[in-house]
Amino acid sequence: MTDGARSKMKVLRGIPASAGVAIGRGFFLSRALPSSVKSTVPREKVEEEAGAFLRAVGRSKEQIRAIRDGVKDHSSEHFQILSVHLALLEDSMLVDQTVRLIRENQFTADWAFNKVLQNLLETFHRIEDPYLRERGHDLRQIGHRVLENLAGRPVDSIASIREPVIVVAHDLSPADTAQILKSPVLGFVTDVGSKTSHTAITARSLGIPAVVGVARVTEEFAESDEIIIDGEEGIVILHPTPDAVREYADRRKAYLLRIRDLAKFARLPAVTRDGRTLKLHANIEFPEEADAAVRSGAEGVGLYRTEFLFLNRKDLPSEEE
Repeated sequence: MTDGARSKMKVLRGIPASAGVAIGRGFFLSRALPSSVKSTVPREKVEEEAGAFLRAVGRSKEQIRAIRDGVKDHSSEHFQILSVHLALLEDSMLVDQTVRLIRENQFTADWAFNKVLQNLLETFHRIEDPYLRERGHDLRQIGHRVLENLAGRPVDSIASIREPVIVVAHDLSPADTAQILKSPVLGFVTDVGSKTSHTAITARSLGIPAVVGVARVTEEFAESDEIIIDGEEGIVILHPTPDAVREYADRRKAYLLRIRDLAKFARLPAVTRDGRTLKLHANIEFPEEADAAVRSGAEGVGLYRTEFLFLNRKDLPSEEE
Protein backbone atom coordinates (compact mmCIF):
# COMPACT_ATOMS: atom_id res chain seq x y z
CA MET A 1 0.00 0.00 0.00
CA THR A 2 1.51 3.35 -1.04
CA ASP A 3 1.68 6.38 1.22
CA GLY A 4 -0.54 8.26 -1.23
CA ALA A 5 -3.22 5.62 -1.08
CA ARG A 6 -3.05 5.46 2.71
CA SER A 7 -3.52 9.23 3.01
CA LYS A 8 -6.96 8.90 1.41
CA MET A 9 -8.10 6.46 4.02
CA LYS A 10 -8.68 6.56 7.76
CA VAL A 11 -6.58 3.91 9.46
CA LEU A 12 -7.45 3.41 13.14
CA ARG A 13 -5.85 1.12 15.68
CA GLY A 14 -7.42 -0.71 18.59
CA ILE A 15 -7.18 -3.93 20.56
CA PRO A 16 -7.18 -7.14 18.50
CA ALA A 17 -10.07 -9.10 20.02
CA SER A 18 -10.72 -11.91 17.54
CA ALA A 19 -8.46 -12.88 14.64
CA GLY A 20 -9.43 -12.73 11.01
CA VAL A 21 -10.12 -10.17 8.29
CA ALA A 22 -13.55 -8.83 7.33
CA ILE A 23 -14.36 -6.49 4.45
CA GLY A 24 -17.82 -5.04 3.98
CA ARG A 25 -20.30 -2.22 4.48
CA GLY A 26 -20.46 -0.74 7.95
CA PHE A 27 -23.64 -0.71 10.01
CA PHE A 28 -23.86 1.81 12.88
CA LEU A 29 -25.52 0.60 16.07
CA SER A 30 -26.23 3.33 18.61
CA ARG A 31 -25.17 2.13 22.05
CA ALA A 32 -23.72 5.23 23.80
CA LEU A 33 -25.43 6.35 26.99
CA PRO A 34 -27.91 9.17 26.26
CA SER A 35 -26.97 12.38 28.05
CA SER A 36 -29.19 13.79 30.80
CA VAL A 37 -29.62 17.32 32.13
CA LYS A 38 -30.23 17.91 35.82
CA SER A 39 -33.87 18.87 36.16
CA THR A 40 -36.83 18.43 38.49
CA VAL A 41 -40.57 17.90 38.29
CA PRO A 42 -43.39 19.46 40.35
CA ARG A 43 -44.21 17.63 43.59
CA GLU A 44 -47.55 16.44 42.19
CA LYS A 45 -45.72 14.78 39.24
CA VAL A 46 -43.23 12.80 41.34
CA GLU A 47 -45.19 9.53 41.45
CA GLU A 48 -45.90 9.78 37.74
CA GLU A 49 -42.16 10.16 37.11
CA ALA A 50 -41.33 7.20 39.37
CA GLY A 51 -43.96 5.14 37.56
CA ALA A 52 -42.47 6.02 34.17
CA PHE A 53 -39.06 4.84 35.36
CA LEU A 54 -40.41 1.55 36.70
CA ARG A 55 -42.26 0.94 33.43
CA ALA A 56 -39.02 1.52 31.50
CA VAL A 57 -37.27 -1.02 33.74
CA GLY A 58 -40.12 -3.47 33.18
CA ARG A 59 -39.99 -2.98 29.44
CA SER A 60 -36.20 -3.55 29.49
CA LYS A 61 -36.71 -6.81 31.38
CA GLU A 62 -39.29 -7.96 28.83
CA GLN A 63 -36.91 -7.23 25.95
CA ILE A 64 -34.00 -9.07 27.55
CA ARG A 65 -36.21 -12.05 28.47
CA ALA A 66 -37.49 -12.25 24.89
CA ILE A 67 -33.94 -12.33 23.55
CA ARG A 68 -32.84 -14.84 26.21
CA ASP A 69 -35.79 -17.11 25.41
CA GLY A 70 -34.42 -17.34 21.87
CA VAL A 71 -31.18 -18.90 23.21
CA LYS A 72 -31.80 -22.65 23.27
CA ASP A 73 -28.72 -23.67 25.26
CA HIS A 74 -29.26 -22.53 28.85
CA SER A 75 -25.62 -23.24 29.68
CA SER A 76 -24.38 -21.00 26.89
CA GLU A 77 -22.52 -17.73 27.35
CA HIS A 78 -25.38 -15.63 26.04
CA PHE A 79 -28.05 -17.16 28.26
CA GLN A 80 -25.86 -16.78 31.34
CA ILE A 81 -24.96 -13.14 30.73
CA LEU A 82 -28.52 -12.16 29.82
CA SER A 83 -29.61 -13.74 33.11
CA VAL A 84 -27.05 -11.55 34.89
CA HIS A 85 -28.50 -8.48 33.16
CA LEU A 86 -31.96 -9.42 34.38
CA ALA A 87 -30.60 -9.86 37.90
CA LEU A 88 -28.96 -6.43 37.75
CA LEU A 89 -32.28 -4.87 36.71
CA GLU A 90 -33.84 -6.38 39.84
CA ASP A 91 -31.03 -5.08 42.05
CA SER A 92 -32.35 -2.77 44.76
CA MET A 93 -29.26 -0.58 44.61
CA LEU A 94 -29.96 0.34 41.00
CA VAL A 95 -33.76 0.56 40.99
CA ASP A 96 -34.67 1.53 44.54
CA GLN A 97 -32.03 4.27 44.79
CA THR A 98 -33.32 5.81 41.56
CA VAL A 99 -36.93 5.80 42.83
CA ARG A 100 -35.76 7.30 46.14
CA LEU A 101 -33.94 10.15 44.34
CA ILE A 102 -37.05 10.88 42.29
CA ARG A 103 -39.30 10.97 45.36
CA GLU A 104 -36.97 12.79 47.75
CA ASN A 105 -35.42 15.32 45.34
CA GLN A 106 -38.12 15.57 42.65
CA PHE A 107 -35.50 14.72 40.01
CA THR A 108 -36.62 13.66 36.56
CA ALA A 109 -36.34 9.91 36.07
CA ASP A 110 -33.54 10.08 33.49
CA TRP A 111 -31.37 12.32 35.66
CA ALA A 112 -31.94 10.27 38.82
CA PHE A 113 -31.16 6.98 37.04
CA ASN A 114 -28.08 8.43 35.35
CA LYS A 115 -26.81 9.71 38.71
CA VAL A 116 -27.17 6.28 40.36
CA LEU A 117 -25.71 4.58 37.30
CA GLN A 118 -22.63 6.82 37.17
CA ASN A 119 -21.92 6.26 40.86
CA LEU A 120 -21.99 2.50 40.35
CA LEU A 121 -19.85 2.76 37.22
CA GLU A 122 -17.23 4.73 39.15
CA THR A 123 -17.15 1.93 41.74
CA PHE A 124 -16.48 -0.64 39.01
CA HIS A 125 -13.82 1.61 37.48
CA ARG A 126 -11.88 1.62 40.78
CA ILE A 127 -11.69 -2.18 40.91
CA GLU A 128 -8.11 -3.30 40.31
CA ASP A 129 -8.91 -6.66 38.72
CA PRO A 130 -9.27 -5.97 34.96
CA TYR A 131 -11.74 -8.80 34.48
CA LEU A 132 -14.11 -7.57 37.20
CA ARG A 133 -13.62 -3.96 36.15
CA GLU A 134 -14.76 -4.94 32.66
CA ARG A 135 -18.12 -6.04 34.13
CA GLY A 136 -18.97 -2.35 34.50
CA HIS A 137 -19.74 -2.46 30.79
CA ASP A 138 -22.66 -4.78 31.58
CA LEU A 139 -24.10 -2.07 33.81
CA ARG A 140 -23.57 0.58 31.13
CA GLN A 141 -25.36 -1.56 28.54
CA ILE A 142 -28.32 -2.03 30.85
CA GLY A 143 -28.38 1.72 31.46
CA HIS A 144 -28.55 2.42 27.73
CA ARG A 145 -31.56 0.14 27.31
CA VAL A 146 -33.46 1.61 30.28
CA LEU A 147 -32.81 5.20 29.18
CA GLU A 148 -33.91 4.49 25.61
CA ASN A 149 -37.11 2.87 26.87
CA LEU A 150 -37.66 5.77 29.27
CA ALA A 151 -37.41 8.21 26.35
CA GLY A 152 -39.77 6.09 24.27
CA ARG A 153 -37.14 5.47 21.61
CA PRO A 154 -36.80 2.06 19.92
CA VAL A 155 -33.65 0.14 20.85
CA ASP A 156 -31.76 -0.66 17.63
CA SER A 157 -31.57 -4.39 17.07
CA ILE A 158 -29.05 -6.59 15.28
CA ALA A 159 -31.99 -8.85 14.50
CA SER A 160 -33.07 -6.27 11.89
CA ILE A 161 -29.88 -6.77 9.84
CA ARG A 162 -30.62 -8.68 6.63
CA GLU A 163 -27.36 -8.45 4.67
CA PRO A 164 -23.66 -9.01 5.44
CA VAL A 165 -22.28 -6.00 7.34
CA ILE A 166 -19.61 -5.02 9.83
CA VAL A 167 -21.19 -3.60 12.97
CA VAL A 168 -19.78 -0.33 14.34
CA ALA A 169 -20.84 0.57 17.89
CA HIS A 170 -19.69 2.25 21.08
CA ASP A 171 -20.09 -1.15 22.73
CA LEU A 172 -22.19 -4.29 22.29
CA SER A 173 -24.35 -5.89 24.95
CA PRO A 174 -24.94 -9.61 25.48
CA ALA A 175 -28.38 -9.03 23.98
CA ASP A 176 -26.63 -7.81 20.82
CA THR A 177 -24.13 -10.64 20.67
CA ALA A 178 -26.86 -13.23 21.24
CA GLN A 179 -28.54 -11.93 18.09
CA ILE A 180 -25.28 -12.06 16.11
CA LEU A 181 -25.54 -15.86 16.27
CA LYS A 182 -28.45 -15.76 13.81
CA SER A 183 -27.36 -12.75 11.76
CA PRO A 184 -25.18 -12.19 8.67
CA VAL A 185 -22.73 -10.00 10.64
CA LEU A 186 -19.18 -10.32 9.24
CA GLY A 187 -17.43 -8.79 12.25
CA PHE A 188 -17.56 -5.77 14.52
CA VAL A 189 -15.57 -2.84 15.88
CA THR A 190 -16.27 -0.88 19.07
CA ASP A 191 -15.09 2.30 20.79
CA VAL A 192 -14.49 0.52 24.10
CA GLY A 193 -13.73 -2.96 25.36
CA SER A 194 -10.78 -5.25 25.99
CA LYS A 195 -9.71 -8.81 25.27
CA THR A 196 -11.64 -9.91 28.37
CA SER A 197 -14.89 -8.13 27.47
CA HIS A 198 -17.95 -10.19 26.61
CA THR A 199 -17.93 -8.82 23.07
CA ALA A 200 -14.38 -10.08 22.51
CA ILE A 201 -15.12 -13.46 24.08
CA THR A 202 -18.21 -13.85 21.91
CA ALA A 203 -16.36 -12.92 18.74
CA ARG A 204 -13.73 -15.57 19.42
CA SER A 205 -16.36 -18.23 20.19
CA LEU A 206 -18.20 -17.37 16.95
CA GLY A 207 -14.99 -17.17 14.94
CA ILE A 208 -15.68 -13.70 13.51
CA PRO A 209 -13.10 -10.86 13.32
CA ALA A 210 -13.36 -8.09 15.89
CA VAL A 211 -11.39 -5.05 17.04
CA VAL A 212 -12.34 -3.30 20.29
CA GLY A 213 -11.10 -0.23 22.14
CA VAL A 214 -10.90 1.84 18.93
CA ALA A 215 -11.52 5.23 20.52
CA ARG A 216 -13.78 7.54 18.47
CA VAL A 217 -14.48 5.01 15.71
CA THR A 218 -18.19 5.82 15.97
CA GLU A 219 -17.36 9.50 15.46
CA GLU A 220 -15.09 8.85 12.47
CA PHE A 221 -17.46 6.40 10.81
CA ALA A 222 -19.96 7.59 8.17
CA GLU A 223 -23.08 5.49 7.65
CA SER A 224 -22.69 2.85 4.91
CA ASP A 225 -18.93 3.39 4.64
CA GLU A 226 -17.01 0.36 3.48
CA ILE A 227 -14.79 -0.97 6.26
CA ILE A 228 -11.89 -3.34 6.64
CA ILE A 229 -11.11 -4.85 10.04
CA ASP A 230 -8.04 -6.91 10.84
CA GLY A 231 -8.75 -8.69 14.11
CA GLU A 232 -5.24 -10.09 14.33
CA GLU A 233 -3.42 -6.75 14.09
CA GLY A 234 -6.11 -4.55 15.65
CA ILE A 235 -6.45 -2.38 12.52
CA VAL A 236 -9.63 -0.73 11.24
CA ILE A 237 -9.70 1.01 7.84
CA LEU A 238 -12.57 3.33 6.95
CA HIS A 239 -13.52 3.94 3.27
CA PRO A 240 -10.51 1.97 1.95
CA THR A 241 -9.06 2.35 -1.55
CA PRO A 242 -9.44 -0.46 -4.11
CA ASP A 243 -5.76 -1.33 -3.54
CA ALA A 244 -6.40 -1.72 0.19
CA VAL A 245 -9.42 -3.93 -0.44
CA ARG A 246 -7.36 -6.19 -2.69
CA GLU A 247 -4.50 -6.33 -0.19
CA TYR A 248 -6.75 -7.31 2.71
CA ALA A 249 -8.73 -9.75 0.58
CA ASP A 250 -5.41 -11.54 0.02
CA ARG A 251 -4.66 -11.39 3.76
CA ARG A 252 -8.07 -12.88 4.52
CA LYS A 253 -7.44 -15.72 2.11
CA ALA A 254 -4.00 -16.37 3.61
CA TYR A 255 -5.45 -16.35 7.15
CA LEU A 256 -8.16 -18.87 6.27
CA LEU A 257 -5.58 -21.16 4.64
CA ARG A 258 -3.35 -20.88 7.72
CA ILE A 259 -6.23 -21.79 10.05
CA ARG A 260 -7.13 -24.75 7.85
CA ASP A 261 -3.54 -25.98 7.86
CA LEU A 262 -3.18 -25.58 11.63
CA ALA A 263 -6.37 -27.57 12.19
CA LYS A 264 -4.56 -30.62 10.83
CA PHE A 265 -2.27 -30.62 13.87
CA ALA A 266 -4.99 -30.13 16.53
CA ARG A 267 -5.49 -33.86 17.08
CA LEU A 268 -1.82 -34.77 17.21
CA PRO A 269 -0.38 -35.71 20.63
CA ALA A 270 1.58 -32.99 22.44
CA VAL A 271 4.96 -34.71 22.81
CA THR A 272 8.35 -33.04 23.11
CA ARG A 273 11.38 -34.22 21.13
CA ASP A 274 12.73 -36.06 24.18
CA GLY A 275 9.46 -38.01 24.48
CA ARG A 276 7.76 -36.08 27.28
CA THR A 277 3.97 -35.93 26.93
CA LEU A 278 2.26 -32.63 27.76
CA LYS A 279 -1.42 -32.03 28.44
CA LEU A 280 -3.02 -29.03 26.80
CA HIS A 281 -5.86 -27.59 28.89
CA ALA A 282 -8.03 -24.59 28.05
CA ASN A 283 -8.87 -21.45 30.02
CA ILE A 284 -12.60 -20.88 29.52
CA GLU A 285 -15.29 -18.65 30.96
CA PHE A 286 -18.44 -20.16 29.48
CA PRO A 287 -19.44 -23.72 28.52
CA GLU A 288 -19.92 -22.52 24.95
CA GLU A 289 -16.16 -22.02 24.66
CA ALA A 290 -15.52 -25.70 25.30
CA ASP A 291 -16.29 -26.59 21.67
CA ALA A 292 -13.60 -24.21 20.38
CA ALA A 293 -11.15 -25.62 22.93
CA VAL A 294 -11.78 -29.18 21.74
CA ARG A 295 -11.38 -28.14 18.11
CA SER A 296 -8.03 -26.60 19.03
CA GLY A 297 -6.79 -29.84 20.58
CA ALA A 298 -7.43 -29.23 24.27
CA GLU A 299 -7.73 -32.37 26.41
CA GLY A 300 -9.53 -30.67 29.25
CA VAL A 301 -10.21 -27.43 31.14
CA GLY A 302 -7.41 -26.02 33.23
CA LEU A 303 -9.23 -22.91 34.49
CA TYR A 304 -12.98 -22.32 34.46
CA ARG A 305 -14.29 -19.02 35.78
CA THR A 306 -17.43 -19.70 37.83
CA GLU A 307 -18.71 -16.16 38.53
CA PHE A 308 -21.79 -16.52 36.36
CA LEU A 309 -22.91 -19.71 38.11
CA PHE A 310 -23.48 -17.47 41.15
CA LEU A 311 -24.42 -14.10 39.66
CA ASN A 312 -27.54 -15.14 37.76
CA ARG A 313 -29.34 -16.85 40.66
CA LYS A 314 -30.30 -16.38 44.29
CA ASP A 315 -29.42 -19.92 45.42
CA LEU A 316 -26.12 -21.80 45.28
CA PRO A 317 -25.35 -24.02 42.26
CA SER A 318 -25.45 -27.76 42.86
CA GLU A 319 -22.38 -29.99 42.75
CA GLU A 320 -23.59 -31.42 39.44
CA GLU A 321 -23.80 -27.93 37.92
